[in-house]
Amino acid sequence: MANNQYINRVDFGNETLIDISDTTAEAGDVLVGQTFYTKSGAPATGTLTDATTSTHGLMSAEDKIAIEVFKSLRLSVDSDGYICQTVEVS
Repeated sequence: MANNQYINRVDFGNETLIDISDTTAEAGDVLVGQTFYTKSGAPATGTLTDATTSTHGLMSAEDKIAIEVFKSLRLSVDSDGYICQTVEVS
């Protein structure tokens, strides 16, 4: 096994419980401020500011439509991952 200060795979007996060694996530694919783990197991922080764009074209047409519906309902996701709705009060 390679010398790695992070853990990217957990085996229990003959069973693999977690394996992120083949992840392809990069900072530009993850929303800004959100923590994710690279294939080495190292923590990293996302830099994507607009979820309607994708640095690798990973979004399907259905995903793009869902995001437009999300925006039309004035919904957003806060830094804790909660869905919030903007409501104007007059």
